[in-house]
Amino acid sequence: MSKRVAVVIGTAVALAAAVPGAAAAGTGAASAGAPVGSGSLSWSAVLVDSAGVAQTGKPLTAAWTALGDRAPRFGSVRNTGTAALTGQTYTASVSGLLPSPVRVDACVGAAWNTAANTCAGTVTTLVLSSAGTASPATALAVGGQLGIRVSLTGGLSGNTNATIGVSVANNAHIRTATTTNS
Repeated sequence: MSKRVAVVIGTAVALAAAVPGAAAAGTGAASAGAPVGSGSLSWSAVLVDSAGVAQTGKPLTAAWTALGDRAPRFGSVRNTGTAALTGQTYTASVSGLLPSPVRVDACVGAAWNTAANTCAGTVTTLVLSSAGTASPATALAVGGQLGIRVSLTGGLSGNTNATIGVSVANNAHIRTATTTNS
């Protein structure tokens, strides 16, 4: 058994694991009796700003600079790996003169209506800046994208800068190989 690990600097972390004779969880099922060969999978996520630009190697930022501006900021997180994701870790921090705390929500099963600030799917909170880090169970298919909304939750607007990050850890996506019918 051999393993290769590659770390991508910034907000995305990738892992490629080559496991002869075994399959990784979440990659689909082989039919009964079919041999499973060697393979390589990667787990990676990147944040995307509201203009659709991937923030590879850096966090997503949102700023509120005008007094009275409380409009949410939108973006997304995209699975750029070759395996489905379920264990991403999100971070949120704020800075500025008397910054407001922020909440990062995902619209699961639909896209955000940014004009109306609504989600036709299920709204799931990913992380609060007051907590700093969270790992909610939000599935993300290969190539899939999950819309996110960054909202002020209190305090003054007009001087808040939010920094949002996402990372993917290998232990959230792989399992020990098992042998059946050998």
